[in-house]
Amino acid sequence: MRKKIIDLPRLIDLMSCAPARIFNLPGGTLRAGSPADITLLDLDTRFQVTNTFRSKASNSPFIGETLQGRALATIVGGIVQYDLRVPAPPRAAKTRKRKR
Repeated sequence: MRKKIIDLPRLIDLMSCAPARIFNLPGGTLRAGSPADITLLDLDTRFQVTNTFRSKASNSPFIGETLQGRALATIVGGIVQYDLRVPAPPRAAKTRKRKR
């Protein structure tokens, strides 16, 4: 977005409103009565990507890169699912399935 390839309203439409329309979902809007699915962004923060993800993924082509803009919090159905201020829980050790 910093290079002005796409502006914020268009990005929001492409990533939220349009998928809701295409799949006939009730979200994609902030109208009263709609699901409270919201991501709060800080478009100015710069940060370095590490491999401390809050998902099962442990790799990314962006590890070590410095990026600008990040999600501060994600609210799904009115419940906070992600908050950058809350440390991620420790990840369980990965195990391999034994061949039999």
